[in-house]
Amino acid sequence: ANAPLDEIRRHQPRGLILSGGPHSVFDQGSPQADPAVLDLGVPVLGICYGMQWIGHVLKGKVEPALTREYGFTRVRVSKPNSPLFRGFPAAETNTWMSHGDEVRGLPQGFTDCARSQSESLAAMENEERGIFAVQFHPEKSQAEGLRLLSNFVHWNP
Repeated sequence: ANAPLDEIRRHQPRGLILSGGPHSVFDQGSPQADPAVLDLGVPVLGICYGMQWIGHVLKGKVEPALTREYGFTRVRVSKPNSPLFRGFPAAETNTWMSHGDEVRGLPQGFTDCARSQSESLAAMENEERGIFAVQFHPEKSQAEGLRLLSNFVHWNP
């Protein structure tokens, strides 16, 4: 989160994954990347705090969650043709959630891809810009989480 944009460019990334921790995007000292990382022309995946950060930086609406989700939570995929959810065997999947804030209003150009059982936004994307985000932790899910990460890594517009 603290790497200067020039240093990131020097590494010539093929994609970026933005994650974080238990912070709120509103906390003083919370991880803050240079917003220009979203304009490097490489795919970006925001995970949990990363989704909230993307929503906040791109002028979506991020607020404290009405229902704090922690632990395994069912997620309903509402956009099965999303590059992230390609090949998912079912419209619902178990995911691991751990968050206090959530994206309550999509940034311009983003679409809603999945909802949690409490109807909170669980995934969003702007395929044109190559920016994807999930509220859950795919690395803690079973096969579907690995498939999602693989779909992101192999995404080719």
